[in-house]
Amino acid sequence: MFWRRNGKIIKMEGKFVRCNECPCDCEPYVIAEYTTNGSDPARKTWDLTPYQGPHKAKVRKGARWRLIETGACLGYGSGTVNSKGEMVGLPDHFTTGYSYDGHMILEEGCYDEKTGKTTWTCCNSD
Repeated sequence: MFWRRNGKIIKMEGKFVRCNECPCDCEPYVIAEYTTNGSDPARKTWDLTPYQGPHKAKVRKGARWRLIETGACLGYGSGTVNSKGEMVGLPDHFTTGYSYDGHMILEEGCYDEKTGKTTWTCCNSD
């Protein structure tokens, strides 16, 4: 597979890069977001099935996913991203038990083998 950066196919040492994992620098990003509220039946549950399966996340060495409520930095699940871009262990849905607006994000982070830490888009605490 060829990888693109800024619309151009990546070259290294004058040759096109063909590999299963992107050789790019890893940057965390938000895959999806949703506002939950337990008092509103239409927003009590976030359907996560559209984000399941292959090619839903970027394939990068050490890629991780997590589901987090950003206001309180509360995590509601996490896992790895496999070689097919699938978020391993992502549940079918998230249902809140709180009656306030909870800004939820599903994000992909970057694991650094040297430090043992994952960098996320927000709430970096590990």
